[in-house]
Amino acid sequence: MSIELVKNALRSETFHGTPPVLLKDNQLNLERLNYGTLNEYQILTQLIHRYQRKVLIEHTLINIGIGVLTGAALGAISHFPHKPHGFDSNFWTDDRHAIIKGGEIGLVAGGFATKALNIFDQEDLNKLEASWLGDENSYLFHEKSHRYATHRLLTIDLSSSSKKPQVRFGVLFQDEYIGYLCPLSSSPLKKHLDQKKLEYRGDCFAMSGQGESTGWVKTKTELGSLTAANDLDYPIELWSNAKSKCLAVIKYEKTHTNIY
Repeated sequence: MSIELVKNALRSETFHGTPPVLLKDNQLNLERLNYGTLNEYQILTQLIHRYQRKVLIEHTLINIGIGVLTGAALGAISHFPHKPHGFDSNFWTDDRHAIIKGGEIGLVAGGFATKALNIFDQEDLNKLEASWLGDENSYLFHEKSHRYATHRLLTIDLSSSSKKPQVRFGVLFQDEYIGYLCPLSSSPLKKHLDQKKLEYRGDCFAMSGQGESTGWVKTKTELGSLTAANDLDYPIELWSNAKSKCLAVIKYEKTHTNIY
């Protein structure tokens, strides 16, 4: 397999309709490699805050009465220190309550989000208006299923059945599962985020709901490598099997500002 076939694909518009990732000087474009991704940890935290405030407001109204909801009462709502009683008690188990409080103080790291998903069932996600976390369009769904993403991927399908080789963005998880990405603008998540008026970065990528196991890969052959302005080498690997399936892969690290 010729490396020029790979370079030609890298010099062309990507599968996602974005500009080529390989420049005329045969260097990879770092800005296009380091695209932003939807920060679902922050989205989950927003939803937990929103639900928490709803619970505290309703609990406070029950206790003090609507007629005396003054400025002092509003202050009590924002500083309410205790676990609510008598409202949605099934949701407030010790673990769930700890996560809700964790969201309040800004624990938005991966461990917090993963713990939330491991404890919350679909009914809990519905109460948080976060049912979208339960499907394949969510990175957190894949993190729960396949563990953390270890690398970003540029993939090019070079199989005989591929009519036009194009670069497709993806991430590789710890169990060697590939999750493919799409622009958030074409993701079903965007409609949900907008309907719920959640804050997010618009010019980014999200999980596409498509992916594949790499159990079919029998051989990995290095075709060569490319460089970028950071002077790092980016090896090009050819993943293949005996049935003519063939995938060119460039594997690299994500930036620290993105969760995948």
